Amino acid sequence: MFWADEAEFARMKRLITVFEEQNPGIRVEPVRVLSRKDYLGKVTQELSKAPALDVFALDLSEFAEFKRKGMLRDLSGWADDLFDFQPRLVECFFRENKLWAVPASCSTQVLYYNKRKFDRAGIPYPTDGWDWGDLRQAAERLTMTEGSSAKVIQYGLDLDPGVSAWAPFLWQNGGELFDPDTGRWMLGSPAMLEKNAAALQFYADLIHQSHVAQAKSTLAAADSPEPSFKKSVSAMIFAGRSLAAELQKDETLGWDVCPMPKNLKRATTLSVEGYGISRVSRHADEAWKLVRFLTGPTSQTKMAMDGKHIPARVSAGQSRVFLEFPGKLSINNRAFIDSLFYARPVETAPRWPEVSRIIAEETDLMFSSGKLSARDSLIRAQNRIDSLMAGSQVPRLAAPSERKTMSDVSTNKVQNSKPKAPAPKPAAPAAVKTAKKK
Repeated sequence: MFWADEAEFARMKRLITVFEEQNPGIRVEPVRVLSRKDYLGKVTQELSKAPALDVFALDLSEFAEFKRKGMLRDLSGWADDLFDFQPRLVECFFRENKLWAVPASCSTQVLYYNKRKFDRAGIPYPTDGWDWGDLRQAAERLTMTEGSSAKVIQYGLDLDPGVSAWAPFLWQNGGELFDPDTGRWMLGSPAMLEKNAAALQFYADLIHQSHVAQAKSTLAAADSPEPSFKKSVSAMIFAGRSLAAELQKDETLGWDVCPMPKNLKRATTLSVEGYGISRVSRHADEAWKLVRFLTGPTSQTKMAMDGKHIPARVSAGQSRVFLEFPGKLSINNRAFIDSLFYARPVETAPRWPEVSRIIAEETDLMFSSGKLSARDSLIRAQNRIDSLMAGSQVPRLAAPSERKTMSDVSTNKVQNSKPKAPAPKPAAPAAVKTAKKK
C-alpha cells in the first residue's frame, strides 16, 4: 500500500512488473491511496483483514504512530547493505537499536530562485554563503511596484506561513520547537522564547515590514493557489525537492537552487519516506524481497530520473542521473544532498497533527495581517500546547484587538549575542470557546 498521484502510480506499476518478472513465484497487488490524510486509517483497516497487508510505504511523520500501534516488523536482521544509504535517513527509522523501515527517498528545504529576475535586477545569484541580511536585501531589490499606485507586480519572496517552512529560521537562531530529552514543546517556553520570537519576527517582517512577500493565512494554506514563484510572479521561494519536478516542465522559466541562507548556524527541514513490513504479514520473506527491490539501486535510479525526490541511496544521489537533472537545464542538485548534513525533521514530535493545528491558529493573525507579534503568537501557542499535553481542554484563545509591539526583539538585526533573561510568562488570555476538531 502507498499514496500516489497518477504519475507516481504509473511508475510504481512499472517497477512492480519488473519485480514480478525477476521473481516469478511472487505476485504483488498494489493498493493505492489518493489522500495522505486518510493513509494511516487505510493501513490500519487493511492490516485487520485476512490476508493482511504485507508491505506499506510510510512517512517519517507517521512512523511513531505506526510503531506505537505495533504495526511494524523489525528489519534489523535482513538489512545488510545499509552502508549505501544516507546515514541521516537510516537514523530516522532506528528505535531501540532496531531498524523498523528502510528509507526510500527524502527531501530537504532549499532556496529556489529565478535567474532571469536576478539578471534583470543586476543582482548576483544566491550562494551558500548567504545570510539573512543578504536574503532581505535581495528580496527588497527584487520587489517591484507599478507606478504611483504602489501595486506590487513582482515579489522578492514567496513565503509559506506553515511551521515546516519557518522552523529552520528558529533553529538557525539557536531556538528549538521541541526538546526530545524532556518530551516538552519549547516554542514559547521561557528558555527559548527570545530566540524563537526574534527568528519568527524576522520571517513575518519580510511580509509586513519589508513588504517583499505576499501575506497569506495559515488556516487557508490548503486552499492557496500554486506558488507565485511557479507563475513567475516572485523571484525566490523556500521549497522541497518536489517543486523541481514541476518547474522542469517549463524550460523558459530559468531557475536554480542553493542552500538555505544561514544565521548563527545552518539548518533546514527534512522529510523522509520509506517502506515497512507488517508485523502480521504471512509472507515476510517475500515482502522483504519487495522492500529490497523498491529501495534497491535500479528503483532508486528510476526515482532520481523523475526529479521529485532525493534518493535514499548515496550511490543514486551521487549519480549523473540525479546530479544532472533536469538534463539540458541541469541545476545545483548538490544543494539538496549537502543540506542533509544539517537537515532536521519537524513532524516527528508527539501529537504533531493537533500541535500543528494550534500553531497555525495562533500564528494566523500574525501572518495574514501583522496584527500580532511573533512573541505573543508563540506564548499563546505554548499555553494551548501545554494544556493539550497535560490532557486538559485546549480552548481557542480570543484574538487581541490591537497588535502588540516587540520592544525587546529587533526586527532589523536578529540578536546573535547572549540573550536577555526571559520575561515572566504572562497569563493566558481568556478563552471564548473550545476549538472544534475538523
